[in-house]
Amino acid sequence: MFIIACCLLPIACCLLPVACCLLPVAYCLLPVACCLLPVAFCLLPFACCLLPVACCLLPVACCLLPFALIDNVRQ
Repeated sequence: MFIIACCLLPIACCLLPVACCLLPVAYCLLPVACCLLPVAFCLLPFACCLLPVACCLLPVACCLLPFALIDNVRQ
């Protein structure tokens, strides 16, 4: 149960930046309707968005590692 709790915590921390990431995307779509020039400025939040997602995958990998090790020990 403790491992599962430790596993869910990074996932929750992971979803937070993704939510923060979607906010600028919403603001980004606004100028796209008006003009294509802001698209360049619009892509910047996407780059910032991918960074936390990468950081998010790291704890998920660390989370799955103990389960993989336990599975290997059982075999």
